[in-house]
Amino acid sequence: MTMFSPNLLISLVTVFSVVISVSAEDLKFHKITTSDGLSHNTVYAIEQDSKGFLWSGTREGLNRFDSEEIVSFYHREGDSLSLGSNHVTALASDHQFLYVGTTYGLSRYDYNLGAFQPINFEGTPVRNINQLLIAEDSSLYLG
Repeated sequence: MTMFSPNLLISLVTVFSVVISVSAEDLKFHKITTSDGLSHNTVYAIEQDSKGFLWSGTREGLNRFDSEEIVSFYHREGDSLSLGSNHVTALASDHQFLYVGTTYGLSRYDYNLGAFQPINFEGTPVRNINQLLIAEDSSLYLG
């Protein structure tokens, strides 16, 4: 069993404390709320895509933030290219699509079309999606 001298342990703790405190001072946070354009203050899911957009799923819509502007997306009754529901509970992305899980179903946002497409299982919407995961082989898992 290797024993460390008390001086070495004190030195290591001091170094790690300084590194942590310096790193913490460099962090800056800005809280984004409905005052900034967010669709709702209750956020259930956050995803940063390969294009650098920060997406947030709320209880009243989906929001895309590009570090300057928030664009909100909503379900529109009768519009098959809108979200399935405004209650967004899960997000995942790959290089082609943003997958959006809601209480009513699964949609994918096509960056090229700028529209949502519903994804159904055997013709039926998958309801109450809480988690999304894209595996290395590009399989999409729902939870």
